[in-house]
Order: sequence, then C-alpha cells, then structure tokens
Amino acid sequence: MDSVVSFRRSLAQRIAVALAVTVVLAAPLLPGCGAGTSGSTEPSGGTCAGGTGNPEPFLACIHRPLDGCPTRELARPSIRASLDSCSCLVSVQSDWKIDPKRAAFCCYDTIVDSTCFTAPPPSR
Repeated sequence: MDSVVSFRRSLAQRIAVALAVTVVLAAPLLPGCGAGTSGSTEPSGGTCAGGTGNPEPFLACIHRPLDGCPTRELARPSIRASLDSCSCLVSVQSDWKIDPKRAAFCCYDTIVDSTCFTAPPPSR
C-alpha cells in the first residue's frame, strides 16, 4: 500500500513540474497573457493589439493621491497599471468621480478589451 501511495505522489509531482514548465514556456506566446503585459498592450494609437475586438465599458478605480484625483489624461498610466494582464485599455471616457463605496479611490469610466482567450470545451 505504501508503494502505491509513494508512486502516486511521485507521479503527481512529475505532472505538476511538467505543467509548470509548459505554462512558463507558453505564456510569452499568448497575446496579452505573459508576465509584464499589464498596461503595455495599448499602442500610442489607442487600439488594442490582439484583443477580442469587443471592447466593453469598465469602471476602473485607482488609489486617490493626497493631492486629489488626476485628470483622465494623467490617470491613464495608473489605470493601465491597475488592469489585469488580460485587459487592454482602449480609452478613458470620463474624468474622475469618487467611488461611493470607497472614498479613497478615484474612478473613471473606461473602455477595455480582453486579450486573453479560453478554449471552448471539446465537442463530442
């Protein structure tokens, strides 16, 4: 019985290592899904490279600086940095408004595009 448990643990560890290596090697190849892509997927032209093409409204909130909320133009870098690695900032639609739930945040109406995709379930 102990040899079966030992074998299963060893097999599980090998599979975990193989999956981890695969993810690390494949991440840079996926558009917008590699490490360090948050906020870097927006070209100067303002369109998303590798996005789904279906931009959606999104309320983006950033920590409120001591000197007040920045204008939408000045907030763009902070907004891009606050998005996850699968989101691409298309545009900032409005100047700031205070988040009604958390007064320590400045919120902006934005348009974002998703750059990560999930595979559909296999057909049977």
